[in-house]
Amino acid sequence: MGNVSTAADRPAPPRAQRGHSTGRPNVLAGLAGWIWLVIVIVPIYYIVVTSLRPKADFFTENPLSLPSHPTLGAYQRVLANDFLRYFSNSVIVTVIS
Repeated sequence: MGNVSTAADRPAPPRAQRGHSTGRPNVLAGLAGWIWLVIVIVPIYYIVVTSLRPKADFFTENPLSLPSHPTLGAYQRVLANDFLRYFSNSVIVTVIS
């Protein structure tokens, strides 16, 4: 029994690692990611832009454009009208549910 090599003597072939790129981009997943980003970001952007727009400009300006005269009036009205009580009521209902 001279120089006979067995399977235990040979190095194992390299295995594919999890998360290891095969070298080509996954275009379909990238496109789906961008579509999902737009679906999530546009409503948040709309809420912020609308909250900064004066009431008189709601129907005169493009809804997705930045307001020409931004104001924090909506936030002042919310805080002046017992916001903490309404917020605590919402928290209580949410916790109980």
